[in-house]
Amino acid sequence: MNKIEVVPYETIHAYDVLDRNVRQGGFQLSQQERDALANGWKNGGPAYTLIVDEVIVGCAGVVLMGSARGEAWALLSGSFYKYKKASYKAIRDGLNAIIKKEKLIRIQSMVFGGEREKVCGHFLEHLGFHNETPEGMQAFGPHGENIHMYSKINKE
Repeated sequence: MNKIEVVPYETIHAYDVLDRNVRQGGFQLSQQERDALANGWKNGGPAYTLIVDEVIVGCAGVVLMGSARGEAWALLSGSFYKYKKASYKAIRDGLNAIIKKEKLIRIQSMVFGGEREKVCGHFLEHLGFHNETPEGMQAFGPHGENIHMYSKINKE
């Protein structure tokens, strides 16, 4: 039986995942970019970290944007694939709790184009998001990448 924990997000959790992702797959970000992301997520709104068997599987949360809007984000390690069901359930339940607590109407999430969009977009669709930009937003990413915007509208 796996020991599954969901704990409040801390920046050190993001650094753990980012460092492993760089070593495992060439995920490249400068230290300045890592710091900006890790701190922005910490200060932007509610966020949580999923730990399975003492390994950080991923971090996820919502940056609150005002006017009942939020930007959902997730940072997943390679361990996500080992614990897909637990990861999906933790992210789904955490996202729904944040939406309810913060009374969010619109939740959006940006996804890099290409292969990442196929994988991440599919995951977001399972969470009830819809791709608003099937053709992508050209050169919208921080390094000129194409980005897709997904959204979920809370009608409750």
